[in-house]
Amino acid sequence: MKERVAEISKWKSKGAVCETADGMLVLKHPDKAGAEAATVTKLVKAENDDRDALYAEIQDANKITDRKQTRIRSIFSAAFKENSPPGTCFE
Repeated sequence: MKERVAEISKWKSKGAVCETADGMLVLKHPDKAGAEAATVTKLVKAENDDRDALYAEIQDANKITDRKQTRIRSIFSAAFKENSPPGTCFE
């Protein structure tokens, strides 16, 4: 995840990638990624896979019973929103 931060920030700044309320990313505007849309799609998928794994690990380590991880995702979503570059869209 750490190695993807700069690339994700770039696409957030361009308005192609958005953060969601459940702590995930979405390629909202592929047209803003242009010829790199397929690469950005893979980037978003890799990040979301890692975020899912992170949320599951936190849930397991803390014995949280909420299967949807709502609370964990909400906390991370707020942090991602706070630390995102200007121009980032949120859903």
